[in-house]
Amino acid sequence: MLTRDYEFHLRLAAKALLDVGNALTYTETAARARSTAGRGLHGGIQPNGSLLAEWIAVFAPLLVREHAETCWPETVLVDSTNFIISSTRMGTSKQAFAIVAVYGCAKDSERGKLLGLYATHEHFAGSHGEAFAYFEALGNERSGATGMWTPPTIVLTDGEWALVNGMILYWKAAPGAAGGTGAGTAPYAKRCEWHLRKNAKLALKKAGITSLDDPIQPLLDAAFQTPAGWDAFCAAAQPSPHVARYVTRNHELRVDDLDHHTEVLREAARAAGGRIEHQRRGCCTDRAFDLRP
Repeated sequence: MLTRDYEFHLRLAAKALLDVGNALTYTETAARARSTAGRGLHGGIQPNGSLLAEWIAVFAPLLVREHAETCWPETVLVDSTNFIISSTRMGTSKQAFAIVAVYGCAKDSERGKLLGLYATHEHFAGSHGEAFAYFEALGNERSGATGMWTPPTIVLTDGEWALVNGMILYWKAAPGAAGGTGAGTAPYAKRCEWHLRKNAKLALKKAGITSLDDPIQPLLDAAFQTPAGWDAFCAAAQPSPHVARYVTRNHELRVDDLDHHTEVLREAARAAGGRIEHQRRGCCTDRAFDLRP
């Protein structure tokens, strides 16, 4: 299917998005697209990444919106990281971008799934609330709803201050039992099991308990599996102030398919009367909507 004002098939654009998702460079993907379309070089210039950058700007939001959630699941896992560009020659480093990842588990579901990744050029310290708002906006756009969603019941984190602060500001929540109740107004926030165990190992180390043969080690391994396992670990921790203090503080979606992508883009074109948002003119001066980079 050709969209009006464009001179390429949507299936070709869908294939290009798949190629980029499979780690091909923008330049290589543009060259493949031109070759598939039977086009040679434009003015003797090799394709560059601008073509794919434009296609991603125009088409990727259509695909992302198609699979956006329309409500928060019961349990949400949130983490983030900064990517820093360093120059050994200059001895300098600077912020490149940050990513906030949100993973969700619906009620009574045995498996969770990635809800989305939110990228920003800013430090992640101020990005968590923006990420939550972005995910809600995608879902509202898909469903036609407006307003904020009911918060998740539980938010699992690594306890990083910026993440917790973003959650507090967005949902008016707080970490621990003294914070959100998970009753529909603010999530109940806790550290995830991996970080709980990591912190427990640090507490054991401070207490001088480093041997794997120590009787408390297997109790820690079972502490997060059942309430009884946690109770047994707590009882064994009481003789050590460091470990006891730790105890007191801590009382499938696969849609990357060419046919699927193509149909999503076709439906968007049909709904828009055959016209999809124009890509920018790029290097071309005579035609704005063709394959030339």
